[in-house]
Amino acid sequence: MKIGRCGAFVTVPIPGMKWRHSRMKNVESRMDAEDASAIFKQLVDLPVRFPEQCFPGDGVYVDHSGHDGGTHRLRCNDELCLAVTIWESGQVRATYFVTEGSPAWQSSILPEFIRELIKPVLEASTRSRTGQV
Repeated sequence: MKIGRCGAFVTVPIPGMKWRHSRMKNVESRMDAEDASAIFKQLVDLPVRFPEQCFPGDGVYVDHSGHDGGTHRLRCNDELCLAVTIWESGQVRATYFVTEGSPAWQSSILPEFIRELIKPVLEASTRSRTGQV
């Protein structure tokens, strides 16, 4: 079984501080080639299966009104959205935007995968805020 690396950057908010003071955390893990292939296939197929719910870069703008850094919003209705960027071997292969509540995003395995991937960072953040070791 071939095992590869996967990862994510997570911005963990600091209670009482503005968003721009949050720190990025890098989360790395390993996964077998079959699981990685399934995730990449879903990422690539999502805009094909749900073209009306996956938006290109010109379909969004960055909202700086909160003075805490920008958030992506859809141009058509100001709804917050997630940026999905697909990297392969150090190269960006695709980028699109999707709303978190959309059927496209919710029907994929990606939200659960991301929750599991970032779980250690969120748990460590909670422990440090409550003084637990």
